[in-house]
Amino acid sequence: MSADWACGAAPRSTAEMADAQRRVTDGALYWAWWGWEPWEHHRRAGGTTGAVDGSSHWLHQWYARLHSEELVEQMAKAGVNMAVNHFFKGFGLEHERTEQERTAQLVQLAHKHGIRVIGYCQLRSLYYETFMLEEPSAENWIQRDPFGRPIVWNKQYFRWTPCINCREFRDYQKRVVRVGLEETGLDGFNFDNCMSLPCYCPRCEKAFRRWMVERYPEPRDLFGLGTLEGVRQPPAPASDARVEDPLTRAWLRWRCENLEDFAGEIARYARSLRPETILMANPGYPTRAGMAVKGLWPVNIGQHLNLMIAENSASPEVLDDKVISQIRAYRHGIAIGYRPASTTWAGGVGREASSEASSALPQSPYTVKLQVAEAVDRVAEGRLTARLYGSTYVAMSAFQTKENQLAVHLLNYAAPKAAGPLRLELGRTWSTRTSARLMTPEGANPQLTLARQGDRTTVEIPSLDVYGILVIG
Repeated sequence: MSADWACGAAPRSTAEMADAQRRVTDGALYWAWWGWEPWEHHRRAGGTTGAVDGSSHWLHQWYARLHSEELVEQMAKAGVNMAVNHFFKGFGLEHERTEQERTAQLVQLAHKHGIRVIGYCQLRSLYYETFMLEEPSAENWIQRDPFGRPIVWNKQYFRWTPCINCREFRDYQKRVVRVGLEETGLDGFNFDNCMSLPCYCPRCEKAFRRWMVERYPEPRDLFGLGTLEGVRQPPAPASDARVEDPLTRAWLRWRCENLEDFAGEIARYARSLRPETILMANPGYPTRAGMAVKGLWPVNIGQHLNLMIAENSASPEVLDDKVISQIRAYRHGIAIGYRPASTTWAGGVGREASSEASSALPQSPYTVKLQVAEAVDRVAEGRLTARLYGSTYVAMSAFQTKENQLAVHLLNYAAPKAAGPLRLELGRTWSTRTSARLMTPEGANPQLTLARQGDRTTVEIPSLDVYGILVIG
């Protein structure tokens, strides 16, 4: 627990708690997936999951290294200051106790080297073979399809999907949070698969009908029905891009509000135990149309988070003359108020742009450079006061520094092919400045020439490899 609460200090005000929540992820975050799933998951799933071969003979050796101080030191020297490690996968708290203790040991090592540890927490699957032994009544917690059959995760018959409207499941998740903060010493949680497919269990049918009656007390003009007491959940549409049925439109809204209610309850509980708890979630956003079917509206979920993972296959590059990027994820995060955490795959989830992008992990240093540079570039905020010419593959963002300089972030999505020459035209605010310097990861910091043409001032940039910051002083 935090020092204030452990010592019995007076509870903080709402403003103080909000400030604590904001400050906890201020500054630069260089995060990494660590061992985000326990080794038992890889063995049980078989094959390759999350780029890990669960049938390999080296699994235990690899897993042990993930928890070693040697690796912690290496990651700290590389600049990593936050890690996501396994905590709760859905086998059950008792079954996972040994691996949670292993995470607790990693927390101590990581804190020693200045790295915060976020506990991975699975929201959408329970491994019934072990979980039901610990919680025999949990069979009643499971989502049901329209025919009353249990819904499973990703066609894996042994992973049953819990219903977020089940009070017992919500209370169990709070137990998980308490164990993570008070016993394991975690700095926060990453709630994986923070979404919910349609559930047609009696709980959800009743909750939807009650919401409809309360939301639309005079439904005839909108739905053509004198009462909503007899409605049931409609079938899920193939896409939410265009939905004409008014009942289905209302149902999609209910699903988004319902998921927000669940996420908000868990978030408030975690912060009641420790206001500085870092809350991170992976709703699989943004990928493609149809997110409302999964109950996801980013404004609803994002308001409860410090960080939202953008897991998709928008690994930055230029492909078939099209720029693939995470710009949408970063701009949404800035607008809503959370920090996006990019975790793109070179192929797989959400990637329709290329049939050749089949490998899961980055295959070249340029891909890694682009991913890191894109994250830095997209955080740059402020009013744009410059225009860039010379390439359609270079993204730009600009802001004013505390030293009253203009910092222009430049990101070349066509890397490893260099971009240039480029020409930057400055707005009137900066037209009288006298110096320009380009900083790049390669270490070259050449002074560039400012040229005036009438009331315009321009800077010529001969070439850009991957990423650079142009400082106008």
